[in-house]
Amino acid sequence: MNKRMAMLSAKYLTVNHSHKLSKRLVKVAGQTVFGALHMTVNEYGKICQMTLTLTKGHDQFMPSLGQMPDLLVNYGHRDIELVFTDSTHVDKAQLKHIFPALLYDVHPVPNHSSLPSLEIPQDWSTWILSSEYQIRTRITCIMDDLAKLDNMGKLQVGFDMEWPVDRINGIHGPVAIIQISYGKDIFILQLRAFLQNGMLHLPCVLLAF
Repeated sequence: MNKRMAMLSAKYLTVNHSHKLSKRLVKVAGQTVFGALHMTVNEYGKICQMTLTLTKGHDQFMPSLGQMPDLLVNYGHRDIELVFTDSTHVDKAQLKHIFPALLYDVHPVPNHSSLPSLEIPQDWSTWILSSEYQIRTRITCIMDDLAKLDNMGKLQVGFDMEWPVDRINGIHGPVAIIQISYGKDIFILQLRAFLQNGMLHLPCVLLAF
């Protein structure tokens, strides 16, 4: 099996841990021997490498991945160009070390710090809305303006949402802020008051909007 996997090409890779198999393996003294199965799949969905691991630590699976560049050369395949992982920030440094081809023709995003900062015009107003009453009042005013338009009329509204993201694992939380611009007003809706048991329960007028 290892020989067969070693012969496969791999232009793109997906690396991930699976915990399903480890739950089906025989336990020793009631304890699970292996915590996960680390698998590497190429762009055709074929498994190129798999390793039973005790933990999710790099020392458990990176040595096996480190053999792949030499195997690709030995069997006349092209270098790996892209690797997908669900832990980019954690795995990035090790993957670049193991697969130096990932750095070929990669150029950093240019620095735009020389560009002028975007500023809100002085004749615009910013409003913080945190209660259901405040949100309902402002949204209702916008909806009333919409109802006054004829069939050919247009109403322009800017809409944006922000939510927290864990920079380590990439997991994001529920929407925390909604920003609405209308006319020369910017409404910043703080949604923490509507968060219950990890779920957002937004005012009906906002959902209808």
